[in-house]
Amino acid sequence: MIFQLENAYHATKRILFLYQLYRVSLSVVLILIISLGLDQSILTVENRQIFYITCWIYFICNLISLFFSLSTNASLTLSLIFFDIIILSILFYAAEGPSSGIGNLLIVTVAIANTLFRGQIGLLIAAVCSIIIVVITTFLSFVTSITVSEYIQAGTLGALCFISAMLIQSLVARMKTSEALAKQKASDVANLQILNSLIVEQMPAGALLVNKTGQIIMANNEAHHLLDEPLLNGLLVAHIFPELFTAIKQWLNNPKLELQPLQPSKKHVSKLRPTLIRSKHSNQLVILVFLESTDVIAKQVQQIKLASLGHLTASIAHEIRNPLGALSHAVQLLKESENMDQQDQRLLQIILNNSDRVNNIISNVLQLSKKKQGHSFNYEMKPLELTSWLENFVVEFQETLKPEQKIELDIAVRPLFTHIIPSQLHQIVTNLVNNAFRHTKEENGIAQIWLMLYIDNASQLPQLDILDNGEGVPIEFEDKLFEPFFTTSNDGTGTGLGLFVTKELCESNQAQLVYVPRKGGGSCFRVTFCSATPIL
Repeated sequence: MIFQLENAYHATKRILFLYQLYRVSLSVVLILIISLGLDQSILTVENRQIFYITCWIYFICNLISLFFSLSTNASLTLSLIFFDIIILSILFYAAEGPSSGIGNLLIVTVAIANTLFRGQIGLLIAAVCSIIIVVITTFLSFVTSITVSEYIQAGTLGALCFISAMLIQSLVARMKTSEALAKQKASDVANLQILNSLIVEQMPAGALLVNKTGQIIMANNEAHHLLDEPLLNGLLVAHIFPELFTAIKQWLNNPKLELQPLQPSKKHVSKLRPTLIRSKHSNQLVILVFLESTDVIAKQVQQIKLASLGHLTASIAHEIRNPLGALSHAVQLLKESENMDQQDQRLLQIILNNSDRVNNIISNVLQLSKKKQGHSFNYEMKPLELTSWLENFVVEFQETLKPEQKIELDIAVRPLFTHIIPSQLHQIVTNLVNNAFRHTKEENGIAQIWLMLYIDNASQLPQLDILDNGEGVPIEFEDKLFEPFFTTSNDGTGTGLGLFVTKELCESNQAQLVYVPRKGGGSCFRVTFCSATPIL
């Protein structure tokens, strides 16, 4: 048998308080009845002395109990209920049984007991009261004259004890189920609110809730970041972002209006593209404003372009490699001819070398598009002696230059080792050298660039500087220099991918590419290679 308090702690104390109030009120009414001499007219009390003493005992005990705090202890509560049953049973006997109406008070006690106790204990209390009613009625039939109707009343009272117990328990069970369901729904709503708050706080776009007067009701963290304002709640949009306030008013008049990116009041903050949604908050019109940084949008566009480029590169790679393979094969056949002099053989070798370079470039771009970055255990990476490799590169590259173009090579330390994929290093240096020739100035009819290889004193890592004497990169463009599809060429020859691909190739080989402006004019692109410790 399991005893269980029917309600939670506070609900149980509330029921006990009402029960205590009922007991005190009942004892006061009984004292008034006997004090005013109404006991004979209302209750037809036969044993007045027992009735009076019991009423005063009940009244005094209830008064004393007022000075003690209510306890939800099951044993104390059960003792209190059985005390009431004993008192009411004595009053039931003193008032000559069922006709007095005291039995109805026992039914009330049974009902209250079954709100506090579930199952067998509640039914046990009903059974005790029913037995008491029947036993007392039977006993009175031996000492006094009792009519048949009183026997029927006693049986009815006993049955009502059980009926009230089962009815109350059923109602309490339903209430408990409803309460549990309500608590579950409240918990679900609370969890949903927490989830919504987390989503709003973590979303990449700024969110503002603005009323019709332009006052900000709520704002998420990203909105504080985008607007560079530590506190937004309660502020007026017209004060911190006038252009947005104007756009909101225009949108309210024409909801189909397409809003353009807006510049916040603080000029160092990037432009923001607003998206407006009409809603209601506390039965008032509000506007939900989503703010997206144009920088983030531009990056998303770039990612889409890069993905498209990757698909395009993969789809046309074999179309390029087929004629490239035929070209290489034809050159190899020509080299085997006995009629080719040394000069022709050298030209054929240049064609063959550059065919291999084009093939390697395709392979590298495909590798980048698939995001297969190199690392120290990549099977293609191997120790490379930079000084001799760079000297060979310059000799090979000068064969493709125009007479007025010149490369000046300066090697400070010999030898220098690094770990890198040779074909990708070739593409890195080629891209940077071509970029330098594109921007360098001619002096006395000579376009010259400089390659400087040395050890950095601070990091003790090999570094390669590619320098030109051009106009350099404007300060406002330095941060965007390595972004995809960004170009400073005004003649339409630049694609904006050269430096981006070069930087990606460097990072895939654990190297770093940075732009360093030259004090005397011109540009310097610096490649810092990974540790020169040989791979074991």
